[in-house]
Amino acid sequence: MDIPAKYIIKIDNMYLSELTFLWVYYGQPCDLLFQKPTAPGCTGIRLIVKNDNTDNFLKRAKEKTGCELFKMD
Repeated sequence: MDIPAKYIIKIDNMYLSELTFLWVYYGQPCDLLFQKPTAPGCTGIRLIVKNDNTDNFLKRAKEKTGCELFKMD
């Protein structure tokens, strides 16, 4: 990874524990900023992908939880 990429994760509240487990499993590779989105029953999480470990965490989280990823400019 050359340039850090900013992402927002939109995840159903019932999968927050799975996401947190994966974050710990991958060695807490990044900071997570939890935010309440406008969609009921969901949570928004901002993060910055700076290394391969964070990228792997994000891919696995999407695979296991079905969360939506939005790349920010």
